Amino acid sequence: MLCRILRKGGLDGLAFTDHDSLGALRELPFLPRFRDFLVIPGIEVTSKHGHILGLGVRKPVPAGLGAEETVELIREQGGVAVAAHPFWLSGRPGVVHHARFDAIEAFNSRSYFLSNPLALRYAKKRGLPITAGSDGHAEEEVGLAYTEVEAGKVEGVLEAIRKGETSIGGKNLPFLRYLGKILKKAMGLR
Repeated sequence: MLCRILRKGGLDGLAFTDHDSLGALRELPFLPRFRDFLVIPGIEVTSKHGHILGLGVRKPVPAGLGAEETVELIREQGGVAVAAHPFWLSGRPGVVHHARFDAIEAFNSRSYFLSNPLALRYAKKRGLPITAGSDGHAEEEVGLAYTEVEAGKVEGVLEAIRKGETSIGGKNLPFLRYLGKILKKAMGLR
C-alpha cells in the first residue's frame, strides 16, 4: 500500500526516519516493491532539546544527547542535520537555538497554527535551507508534505539540501484526524 501511495503522489522516493531507530530502514531497500524508489536512510533523534532529523545516516545516533552533540554525530556520518518541526507547540519548541543546523523543516504536515510559518520565517531570516516532511505515522499520512530536489541518488539529495536547492510543498494532515491523534495521545491510547 505504501508504494501505491508514493506513486499516486508522484513521489520518486522517501526519507525513512523512525524515532530513535534504524531497524525498519535496514529491511526497506530489500523489499522488492521499494527497488523503484530512492530510499534516503535516516533517523529522527529525540535530543534533550527536541527532534532532529539525521538524513543520510546509517548508524544509530543515541537519543537524549544535547542538540549540538546530536548534530555533530549526524555530520560525522556524512549526514544532514535538520531541525524537525522546530516550533511545534506540542513538542519542545526551540531546538534551533541549541545547535547550528544544516536545514530547517519549514513545513510539517502534522504542525498546525504558527509552527510552520515560524519555522519558514526562521530559516529565511538566517539563510538556512528548508525541507518539508509528512512526519507520517500511518501509511495514509505519507506524502502529505514533500521536499523537491533535482537529484537521482542519495548523495545528490543530501548535497541539494545542504546547498538550499530545494522547494517544499504539501498539505496538513486533516484537522479532525490531527485532533483525534492528540486526544488519543492525551488519553494514553497512542
